[in-house]
Amino acid sequence: MDIKTETQNTGIEDNNKEILNIERQLALGIWIKVIGQIIEAISLSRIFLVSEEIRSNDNEQQILSGVYLQTVGQFLEAIGITNQVLSSDEVHQLQGQKITVTGDWLQALGLIVEANAGSRIIGEEERRIIP
Repeated sequence: MDIKTETQNTGIEDNNKEILNIERQLALGIWIKVIGQIIEAISLSRIFLVSEEIRSNDNEQQILSGVYLQTVGQFLEAIGITNQVLSSDEVHQLQGQKITVTGDWLQALGLIVEANAGSRIIGEEERRIIP
């Protein structure tokens, strides 16, 4: 092996190590988002339990359902990303990708559910405030 090829291989190895380090930071960031999402779900659930007015509103129930879907999706995304980062086996990495994408879809669905209910609440408030 000549010096040029050896230098290129060392550069590729260094680059791969840097990418792995960044991917680990990414996984950590996603787990932090999971914690935030769980806090949101718990806090909204507590408000839901305390307020009869909110509890009896179908749109508020839908918002809570949307947040739960997003929480499950965020958790799955974190599991999938972690599986991808920690495994060198391509089959496990592919499984991690599938879990990640499933989580992404659940988050998207939850966001749609939540946004739809929020829009209906705004419409109700506009009709109440603006005659």
